[in-house]
Amino acid sequence: MEKKRTEIRRWDNGELIHSLPKPATIKDVAEDAAKKGLSLIRASLIRASLNGASLNWASLNGASLDGASLDGASLIRANLNRANLNGANLNGASLNGASLNWASLNGAKIEFARFPAINELQSFSHGRLPDSLCLELMLRDAWASPKPELFIAWIEGGGCPLDSIGRAWLFTESQEVLKGHLDQFDTNEAKIDSLRPRMRDSDLVLALCKEKGWGINNYLEAANGNQTNQ
Repeated sequence: MEKKRTEIRRWDNGELIHSLPKPATIKDVAEDAAKKGLSLIRASLIRASLNGASLNWASLNGASLDGASLDGASLIRANLNRANLNGANLNGASLNGASLNWASLNGAKIEFARFPAINELQSFSHGRLPDSLCLELMLRDAWASPKPELFIAWIEGGGCPLDSIGRAWLFTESQEVLKGHLDQFDTNEAKIDSLRPRMRDSDLVLALCKEKGWGINNYLEAANGNQTNQ
């Protein structure tokens, strides 16, 4: 009789990714897969207990980690692009160099052990933001564009320039918010000049973390009281 195995499968098609004989845990299987360089793309790890897991360099692109416990996990250089981390506990997790482009972090518990560099937050998907933060990120995208005048044309009925340039920030843009800002100015020259970012990088980091309920050790208390090392 074949011994039962603990398995990790893909959430979209049920394909087996990796397995180990029981009493191996999901954590054991995930660590073994990462150690062997196996792809964990679109892995189903909903509410998985991965506390302290060593998943450095793991390919978790599009993985479903909703509600997973990653307390103390090591995710250095892990690929978490488009991963679902909604409600995940990343308390004490190490995310140095991890890629989180378009990862969903709604309700995730995070506190940075050190003040994060702005490029760390640029890799996160921020979704919808309050108008003030939405505007600041649009101003940063506009000012980084070789043709900031396209943002003015956008509110006048042109195509969204964010569709054709590399975006510095991942968030839900708002034509209405940008229009409200630019309508304060009469000339094209004044409008272009008004596209300069208004916040210091450190102030933006603090504002984004406060909005998300994330903490920064010695700078900002987390709304959830958890800590993530970056």
